[in-house]
This record gives sequence, C-alpha cells and structure tokens, in this order.
Amino acid sequence: MAKGNVLLKIVGVLIIIIGVLGILWAMYYGFLGALGLSEMGKVVITGLLILYGLYGIFTGFFQIAVGAIAFRHSKIPEHGTRCIVWGGIILILGIFLYVLLRVTAGMIHVDSDFYPKWYGSAIVITNGMVLPVLMILGGVLNLISAKQQLGPAGSAVSGNAISADSKSEKEGPSLEAKTEVMGVEAAASDMEEVNAGTVSEEKTVEGISDTSGVNNISEKPEGRLAYLQSRRLSREVDPRVKRIFK
Repeated sequence: MAKGNVLLKIVGVLIIIIGVLGILWAMYYGFLGALGLSEMGKVVITGLLILYGLYGIFTGFFQIAVGAIAFRHSKIPEHGTRCIVWGGIILILGIFLYVLLRVTAGMIHVDSDFYPKWYGSAIVITNGMVLPVLMILGGVLNLISAKQQLGPAGSAVSGNAISADSKSEKEGPSLEAKTEVMGVEAAASDMEEVNAGTVSEEKTVEGISDTSGVNNISEKPEGRLAYLQSRRLSREVDPRVKRIFK
C-alpha cells in the first residue's frame, strides 16, 4: 500500500465537502452582500463582492474536482505527481481567494451585516491553503512509495542479467551452436561416404564393361539413387553429385 493512500483519501473527501460549503459562502457573502451594499450606494465594494462571488463559486467547483482526483489516484503511487500538481494549483487559487476576501472585508464597515464571519474565513483558509498542502504531502509520500517499489525490482532485473551472463560464460557455446557444428561434421562425413561409394561403383562398372563388353551405365543412376535414398540424403546431397548420375 502507498504511504499517502489514506491521507489522500481523507483530504479528497474533505476538499469535496468544504468545497460545497465554499460555494455556499461565496453566494451568500458575494451576491447577497453586493445586493445589500448596492442600496447604500457603494459601487466599488459592490463590484468587488460580485467578483468575489463569481471567483468563489468557480474555485469551489474546481476544488471539488481536485478532491475527486485526489481520492481516485490515492491508491496509485506512480500518480503522486498529479496530486502534487493539482494540489499546488488549488493552493494558488485559495491564496488569491483569501486575499480578495481580506480586501473586501477591509472596505466593508465593521458594523455591516455582511462583514465576513469567522466561519467564512475558516472555510477559505482550510480548503484553500491547509488541505492543498496536505494533498501535496500525500503525493510526495506516494512518489516515495513508487521509488521504493521500483528499487528492488530494478536490482532484481540487473542481478538476473548478471547471473545469466556469468552462466553463459561458464557453459561456453550454446546448444544451437553445438548443434550447428555437429550438423556440419555429419554432412562432411556423409559426403565422404558418398564420394567413396561413387569411386567404388565406378570401378565396378568399369570392370563389368571390360569383361562383358556391355555398357551398364544406364543402370548406374537407379542404383545410386536407391543408395542415396537408403542413406536419406536424396534431399541434402550436393547438386554436383546428382549431376554425375543424370
């Protein structure tokens, strides 16, 4: 199991839950605050609150998606880099959202009903800065687990390769090389037997022709082919040998 598996699962679920709360807070503080302050004639702060509402809703949905990514890839150590990257992105978005919250809070009077409450700031800080840092930490732990898993495998592969090389050096030529050498030697010995048989048969034919005066060369191919078939060399015999008996 990856080291950051449990951490990423918990962080992913919390990001999703607090992301929903962040969307509700952005709608309340941004849109309702802008509606209430517009009646007071405060145009600048009204525009900033609308901007905060839109940006807060976008950040909340984005955080929910990133929380799902963290939960999904928590079991895969090799995907720790994805968790680190997405955690860094929502960290940047969360910091900017908190700065915008502080700017609007500084422009709103303390006695206003839409001054940011403590729970609003807690939502932004938790889901925008604390949880992304924990998500990055979980991704780093998963990468460490991935490297530890690849380490023994890599050493095992290299050890097998070294043992195979040493074994091949000790054993000498492979089985295929030995078979090829034996085949060449067998073919050479068979050719010697064929040549020897050809010479003896030619002498026999010459002796018969001298004594009987009958030309028996026509019988030589049939006897020779029968000999070659008995030696199972009819397919492997040298073409020059075949031409002699045609």
